Amino acid sequence: MTALSMAVPISGTDLLAPFPERWDVQGGIMLNTHCLFPSGDHVSIFVRRDDVRGVSVVSDRGAGWEAAFAAGLDPESRACVRSASKAAEQAGARFENGEFFIASVPDAELSGWITHLANLVQGWVTVLVSRARSADEVSLDSRLLQILDQQFGAAAVTRGAEVLGDSTRPYEMTAVVRLRDDKQGLFRTVQQHASSLFACTTAFGDIARADRSSLRVAVIAGLAAWQAADITLLGQSATHIIDVERGPDSALRRLAA
Repeated sequence: MTALSMAVPISGTDLLAPFPERWDVQGGIMLNTHCLFPSGDHVSIFVRRDDVRGVSVVSDRGAGWEAAFAAGLDPESRACVRSASKAAEQAGARFENGEFFIASVPDAELSGWITHLANLVQGWVTVLVSRARSADEVSLDSRLLQILDQQFGAAAVTRGAEVLGDSTRPYEMTAVVRLRDDKQGLFRTVQQHASSLFACTTAFGDIARADRSSLRVAVIAGLAAWQAADITLLGQSATHIIDVERGPDSALRRLAA
């Protein structure tokens, strides 16, 4: 095997022209693709070429495994390994030892298979992260509703109620709670990722423009793990931020007082 040059010529063309962001590494070349992991990082692909046979090995070099791990998942679990193997098989690739790869790619098909593998790796990680987030959201929602039922009584808690914003757009709350003096508490759980954070700030911001006096409560789990900038952003539209892992009962009593 010989290292892949920065430009692999075939009939006067550059096989890697669709991937301008690339760099030499031991044994081959790494390149960034257009595909993105949920974190926003590019899916990088490694290519090692056999000049004699005119074929290449295309691999993610464990990038998908690392992205899953960075997202808080266990890519070594039987479920993750099984899903990776199945995804690879369906895509005409292989998965071994934490690595997605295609063993023998002809020169004429190289750019297509690079993109194909990057899409495969992106899709596998995205599905895993999405499933984990859905499970987390259900878990946090359940914890919040249980706490609210205990604190205010189930009859005072309306699950999944919609509240109109100033734009007249409806926003679904995890719960709306009847408080004293005809007040309502609008509770919405927020996960530690951008889409959940921005969805909450958008909803609470629009609702605040319609009713500045509304009690808008963002509910999180594990404040210590959050970035200060994200909490600051959340606090710009939420009147209260409650951590279910840090004395939520006392916080709710102060809210209802």
